[in-house]
Amino acid sequence: MIEFLLVAFLLAIVGSFAAGMWDLRTTEVPDEVPLLMAAGGLFLWFIYAATTGNFVPLVLSAAFGGGLLAFGWILYKLGQWGGGDAKMFAAIFCLLPSVGIFVNFVLNFFIVALAYMIIYIIILALANRRIFAEWKRSFESSRIIVAGFSILSIAAVAFLIASFFNPVLFLITAILALVDILLLFLSFSKIVDKKLFRKKVPVSKLKVGDVIASSKQWDGITEEQLKKLRKTKKTVEIKEGIRFTLVFPITLLLTWFFGSILLAVIGALG
Repeated sequence: MIEFLLVAFLLAIVGSFAAGMWDLRTTEVPDEVPLLMAAGGLFLWFIYAATTGNFVPLVLSAAFGGGLLAFGWILYKLGQWGGGDAKMFAAIFCLLPSVGIFVNFVLNFFIVALAYMIIYIIILALANRRIFAEWKRSFESSRIIVAGFSILSIAAVAFLIASFFNPVLFLITAILALVDILLLFLSFSKIVDKKLFRKKVPVSKLKVGDVIASSKQWDGITEEQLKKLRKTKKTVEIKEGIRFTLVFPITLLLTWFFGSILLAVIGALG
């Protein structure tokens, strides 16, 4: 079975990496990529079932694909995820129908996604340095954020001083420091979203695939919708999100080589 898993993994890496690069260039993931990946996965595990008589991977491939597509569709409808990302998630586990890989992938995905978003936003901000001045003004004007940051920082320092011989207090310190960092990042990301991810454009410059800011789903406008907008509006606000699809191949590689990132880190520290 390992040979089939290796072929499936290579297909998943190539397909998700191609989709990620396409997403970076165009903000869109062609439907053909996850569709071909899913079809390839079902075909591969059908061949495995036909040659070994073991139909479990084929059943899991169909179950993972269908279940994750339904879950992704719900997130898409709630406006929490793009349609391309939802299809990519389902396609990967049509190729890799393993409960162990799935559990490690999901846990790793959150870690990689958070790191990816932070790096992505920081790179964008460095290319548009005025964002830092805007963030400083916004941060200083928000009493709740300043108060929360101050309290958490004081508590983290207090626990750190008391934690030299107490692992539990050291863990509490680490958690408080992480919450502090996340608080800062969330306030920063709101400014980036407002100043860089949203902008008003003349309808004459609107393109097929642009996402209207008022849209609840991450759907690009069609040619027909564009024609209607040109008749009814002069300007519209569009939005752009983090081009996220590259997280999938990164997470796949880390999962394949390390299993659980958290367990790998704990093992290295131990």
